[in-house]
Amino acid sequence: MKKTSVRKSKGKSSQNVRKLRAQSAMEYLMSYGWAVLLIIVVLAGLVYMGFFNPPSPERCNIQTGLSCLSFNLKTTGVLSATFNNGLPKKVKVVAAGCTNSGALNPAEETSAGSDVKLQSFAESEQVSIQTGRIGTVEGVNCYLAGGSKATGTVGDHFSGFLYIKYVYIDEPENQRVATGELVANYQPIV
Repeated sequence: MKKTSVRKSKGKSSQNVRKLRAQSAMEYLMSYGWAVLLIIVVLAGLVYMGFFNPPSPERCNIQTGLSCLSFNLKTTGVLSATFNNGLPKKVKVVAAGCTNSGALNPAEETSAGSDVKLQSFAESEQVSIQTGRIGTVEGVNCYLAGGSKATGTVGDHFSGFLYIKYVYIDEPENQRVATGELVANYQPIV
């Protein structure tokens, strides 16, 4: 009989060991499971608050000898930009446009969708820029597809195209259009 009782005690101890191992495994999974769940909740909160969406870098690239040095897009959809004249002659900016709706047809002064016109400046508003000098063009209205003004709130993002119509001072009849890309964040009106 002693042999049977020993066998029974060995059987019980191996069951206890299995139970302890199972309990240890469950405690391990629960502890790390809660930690993983907490990390997922924190990451979801950070994504929701936009922590992983840094603002895109602002840029203003023009394809000709006019280089965009600085720019400011107000929440009202009005753009001001400062250009350096790298062209061989003095220029006068006679019109400008800003849109997110596609390519402009310079001959017709409208966008491909006929929803945006270049804004012609009055003689007093036209900006002359000597070769190697800078000049600021102000009051350029930016538009969305469909022709509505591109208004936004501070920090919102605008991505589109910028068009500068200019003439050489000694060739006023020969108008040219410089086109480029504009990526800007809306700024407050000061």
